[in-house]
Amino acid sequence: MENGSEKVGIITVHRNTNYGANLQAFASCAFINKNSYACNVVDYLDRELDRENHICAILAEAFRNRENKSLKHALKLGISLAMFAPGRAFKIHRFKKFRQKHMPMTKPMDNLPAYGELDLDTVVCGSDQIWNFTFDRLFCEKSFASFVPKEK
Repeated sequence: MENGSEKVGIITVHRNTNYGANLQAFASCAFINKNSYACNVVDYLDRELDRENHICAILAEAFRNRENKSLKHALKLGISLAMFAPGRAFKIHRFKKFRQKHMPMTKPMDNLPAYGELDLDTVVCGSDQIWNFTFDRLFCEKSFASFVPKEK
């Protein structure tokens, strides 16, 4: 944290390969830092959401949702995986490198600790997805900083 003495954390959806989500997290943090605060993105990892974005899980879901569950169809999905996976892995790597270089973050955590462990003065809820009622894993207490004491 380079700027001011007040420490601000952003709880947002940032661990993905979505340009809008990463740009929003980056821009929010840059704006807060530019205005003399020290900003970090709260590096919360939702393991269940992370698994859903895994390429194998995407293809398995595609197979489960199809009426045609033949061996031929399974082979087509396997071939799709073999063709799609290298590009997907490269994209994941590039987004991860961008976040490491441009977004100061807290230590990674897969459950949100007591607020004091984060050593923040203020938390900003920073994603349009927290209002997405159809995406129930994001529309949850964590997205609205329920871990933060009311006086903060």
